[in-house]
Amino acid sequence: MTIITLLLVAVAASIGVVSAVLVGRVRRELESRYRRTEAWMAIYAVLQPRAPLGRTGPWIASPELLHDLVLTIFETRPRRIVELGSGLSTVVCAYALQKVDPEGRMISLDHDEHFAESTRRQLRMHGLEDIVQVIHAPLRDTITDLGTQPWYTVPEAAVREPIDLLIVDGPPGGRLRLARYPAFPVLRDRLSTRAVVVVDDARRPDEQEIVQRWCRLEPELTVEQRASEKGTAILRRVTRTGAPAR
Repeated sequence: MTIITLLLVAVAASIGVVSAVLVGRVRRELESRYRRTEAWMAIYAVLQPRAPLGRTGPWIASPELLHDLVLTIFETRPRRIVELGSGLSTVVCAYALQKVDPEGRMISLDHDEHFAESTRRQLRMHGLEDIVQVIHAPLRDTITDLGTQPWYTVPEAAVREPIDLLIVDGPPGGRLRLARYPAFPVLRDRLSTRAVVVVDDARRPDEQEIVQRWCRLEPELTVEQRASEKGTAILRRVTRTGAPAR
């Protein structure tokens, strides 16, 4: 076999590998777009929002997370929701809560005053301001078993009643390792016996380690990993019989 022939074979093999990689990426992107479209269609069909819900993006809750939150709210029918990190998810959860329990209430904490006010405007546009209280909660040094970490200044209003659904989508990860870890140790005693904890960005290594550490803190927790664009982890307490706590 000549050198030219060997070169042609090598080039052909390289093209084949590149083509396979590109086809795989295209297929995964199409599947992801299909799931996002399917999630949006289900959300609009069930919630029937009174105004446009807006767009999603890298720093906004994905349609798949929003769909998981709606399913969780319809399944568990929480009376009290606390959300860490406000935005589009606040509006969607408020609609779902209004559907399952008009007396239910939600509190959303945000360390960024600009984002908090933006969320309030969206809630007013949708007529949901009576269901959700968005609170500007600046980050402050908080002591956990991992040491001192920046965490929300949790107001009394957020923990006055038992929390049935805790949504962990803040503070932003990336700047500080295990940035969202304090959520469970800080609010653990405020969770109801039937509480569900939903964690966004669950495919990231930090969130995976956070969930593992929480489970070591409380072995009765079970974890369900939902396949989605950024990953969603749903944690529940279980009884000795293995059934979810009610």
